[in-house]
Amino acid sequence: MSSSTDYTVDGHQGIEKCLLRARENVFWLGMTKDITEKVKECSICERYNRKSQQKQPLLQHEVPRGPFEKVAADIFHLDGQNFLLMADYYSKMPFVKSLKTMTSKETIDYTESVFAIHGIPKVVISDNARQFTSFEFENFRKQWEFKHVTSSPHFPQSNGFIERTVQTVKNCLKKAKAKKENPQLALLSLRTTPIDNILPSPAELLFNRKVQGQIPHIIRHDNKSVSMERNNDVGLFLIGSQNSDTRMLGNLIAGTPVFLNTSDPTTQQQQDNVHYCVQPDRVVILAKGPDIRNAQERAVNSRQFVRSVERFLQVMAREGHFFVFVLMLQFGCRISEEEMVLVTFVTAVLGEQVLDLHTLLAMTGGEIFEREHGCWRSGFQTWCRNQRGSHLRDLMEACRWRVHLLGDMGRRETGPQDQLRHLLVSVDTLRQELGQSGAYSRRHFDLAENSRKLAVVRSRKLVVEERSREELERILPRLIRIRTRLQPSLQLQQLEELRLDTVQLVGDVQREDCGTGVLERTLAQAKLAKRSVGDAIAVCKNFIQSDDRVEATENRAQQLLGAQTVMISLLVFVAGVVCIEHRSVYEILIPHNRNALLAGWVVCCALCCFKKASLQTHIVALVVLLAACLMAAYLE
Repeated sequence: MSSSTDYTVDGHQGIEKCLLRARENVFWLGMTKDITEKVKECSICERYNRKSQQKQPLLQHEVPRGPFEKVAADIFHLDGQNFLLMADYYSKMPFVKSLKTMTSKETIDYTESVFAIHGIPKVVISDNARQFTSFEFENFRKQWEFKHVTSSPHFPQSNGFIERTVQTVKNCLKKAKAKKENPQLALLSLRTTPIDNILPSPAELLFNRKVQGQIPHIIRHDNKSVSMERNNDVGLFLIGSQNSDTRMLGNLIAGTPVFLNTSDPTTQQQQDNVHYCVQPDRVVILAKGPDIRNAQERAVNSRQFVRSVERFLQVMAREGHFFVFVLMLQFGCRISEEEMVLVTFVTAVLGEQVLDLHTLLAMTGGEIFEREHGCWRSGFQTWCRNQRGSHLRDLMEACRWRVHLLGDMGRRETGPQDQLRHLLVSVDTLRQELGQSGAYSRRHFDLAENSRKLAVVRSRKLVVEERSREELERILPRLIRIRTRLQPSLQLQQLEELRLDTVQLVGDVQREDCGTGVLERTLAQAKLAKRSVGDAIAVCKNFIQSDDRVEATENRAQQLLGAQTVMISLLVFVAGVVCIEHRSVYEILIPHNRNALLAGWVVCCALCCFKKASLQTHIVALVVLLAACLMAAYLE
């Protein structure tokens, strides 16, 4: 019978087709059983018949023993608004909050207010939204000491309780808006309505008392505890139904022989234009970007690309995996500005430090790009650096340009999938050579993160010092002119402190202006004083302001001295006129002596009004005027 059985299963068309074919030609006792067992044992059918693989049954959530032990959270959208929904697994009590900014801070603030009233739960279950996977929420979890569990990415059935609660709350709010009722009264009605014939309302389960609604009732305070045994048949806290698991794959027992599909080392799944491959110890995401060679379709393709990538970036947030982000783009013109949303999303979901610790792989078509650049790797990096405002450039800078370019331009004998497989094999080899932890261990990531933080701090400090250096170079020539004009003893301490800082920052350019003696002295003191750039700038500004005040005082004193000299010369002139034989002014100013008096007066005023005139100059002016008066008297 074995030969007949082999003939009937030729073609590998499945159990039903093989039975139909056999019944038309042959018959033996137990034919149906033999053919069925033969098809099930066929390795070829198992390898290529993937549809026969049954689904893994859903893992049931553990039913909490009391209220607010396990809480679920989710964010939903309704009529252009964003809402945060929290629900208790035990009582099914919903808490709804309208969000304005969709930030982690606002989510944490409302969560804190709920926990402050009802207590801290043991477990909080949510999806992989950026509000729940951010570092702020992780710090909040550590501070409030509760366990945070995220549902499986792209599998909302794993948290079906909150998904069903979202639908219920949405319908409640929609009906209240359609009837123009108060949404809070609608939520109150939802919270005070009994769940079924056995279970009371969510508010009564949570507070252990009846809550007054719009329907009047007698409130009794009997303080009786509500103790109810919940099992899997109730279905209140279970995710999924039992009937949906009847035809799924049963729970496997250790030691059960199974067939492993080794035709492809990666398990590929596809949705829209995004593939992601899942292997033990790594998650690889391949995202095909928009065809930006057609400028008219650029905006539409960019939006589709961003939406499709957002669905799969959540997978990268799993801890303990090696992540590879593969970005497939067709180059030819500038990347659309709408794709910059991807950078914001990646930073919000993963954070800068997480994104910085992973490798970015870019798969490109390469035909147009290859004609523009001879060396495709260096040309690609040069092209990205020249694209200002491009999300691809920002993404590569965050990854520190750790880029592996895959495509048909570098290695034409293999395709992108083969190149990716070779890269993963090289990663495995590197990890085996470096030990069990490998090059991508958590310790390696921590060291890299510390180095990145130090680099950021140093870069910011260098930027500040560069700006300060430019300001010092701008004001230093004026300081040097002030130093040479003023007395050496004037504010000598501030000058020395200024030299300590400016000489080190400005460098050899200013050595000739500072002078050899001052430079050597200040350089020796600078090694001990180690003052900062900010202190040097403050000293410079204070010194300039003080010098301006000194200069203004000197100018004012010169003006007062000039005015006093003019008054004295006028008195001397009048006295000279009176002394000449006691004649009147009109009689003295005769032609033969008027010229001498006027000449003396002009010389005196000119000397007195000179801008830089000193006290000696004013004395000389008075002497000249007195001599003019005597000469006029002699001529008379």
